[in-house]
Amino acid sequence: MGTGVRIRDLLPAAQLADDDVLAVHQQNAFNPITGQNGDTRRVSVGELVYRPRTSLADMVRGAGHNLLDVLNVTTIPQAMAALRTRCNGTGVPNFAGLEIGDYIDGISLGGIAAPPGGIAPGVWNNTHKNNRIVIAGFNYYKSTGVWSNVITKNHIVFAFDRAIARGRMNSTNSNSGGYAASEIRQWLEGEDGNGSGPFAVGLKNAIGDYLLTIPKNIANSVWLDHTVWIPSEIEVHGRPISGMFMLEGSQRAISPLIQLPLYQKSMELIIKFFNGVRTSWWLSSPTASWSSMFSVIQDNGQVSYEGASYTNYGISPVFCIA
Repeated sequence: MGTGVRIRDLLPAAQLADDDVLAVHQQNAFNPITGQNGDTRRVSVGELVYRPRTSLADMVRGAGHNLLDVLNVTTIPQAMAALRTRCNGTGVPNFAGLEIGDYIDGISLGGIAAPPGGIAPGVWNNTHKNNRIVIAGFNYYKSTGVWSNVITKNHIVFAFDRAIARGRMNSTNSNSGGYAASEIRQWLEGEDGNGSGPFAVGLKNAIGDYLLTIPKNIANSVWLDHTVWIPSEIEVHGRPISGMFMLEGSQRAISPLIQLPLYQKSMELIIKFFNGVRTSWWLSSPTASWSSMFSVIQDNGQVSYEGASYTNYGISPVFCIA
């Protein structure tokens, strides 16, 4: 549990805001306390810790809370299991006390093969923090899909705070077939988007098998599954800039057509680092004007484009758990 102030040392309760968070630190003497769902937990009243809810977590890198502390667990799989419980399937979720920008450190991705032509992910490094994941949204994709493949489960969207690897989109300068047909997608999540790609397999080994498969619209009436993917221009910036959009029967920016909350308030969280150095990174949107390129975020934060075979751009995927 992080540092805080004991309840008995607080100023009058009237000075607490409605959205302030009370976190619990359990010790020797316990008394029952009833939660909002009627469940009874035993906590040490004298050790209740007041922690103000930060307003900076979705604007400043690292300003969020460590989710292992928030959830009072000691391992990453335990945190993921607790978050799945909070999602509560198709029932009423409990996202109380969770914020955009809250993070998990310590994920080791060593042993995963490098993406084609690129640099492989690594073990956890507490200096570079390449493998930190942060909450990027809640129920962002809920109700999307088509016919029998509609997302009904509550979920939490995670994004990697930095680039986890470097690589190319394709072996040649071609965006034919868009992201769905790219080499990088096969490496991340498998050709069918079912989580069979080397990266998805390694990620599940590290955090547990909690990934939610998301159907995304990539062309007219064409929906493809995704489990770990590179975000589109719209998911990062809220609108198409260089990428294709709504081209019937052809490539397009993948749905949904709203911006991830993590990227709404600050460019700081859009700019990525790899091994401590600012890096340009790939987006999944093929460019509208050139058949050889995909959109990218440059290391200065600008949206641009690059030939699909360029190997020196970062890979910073997103995924959902449920």
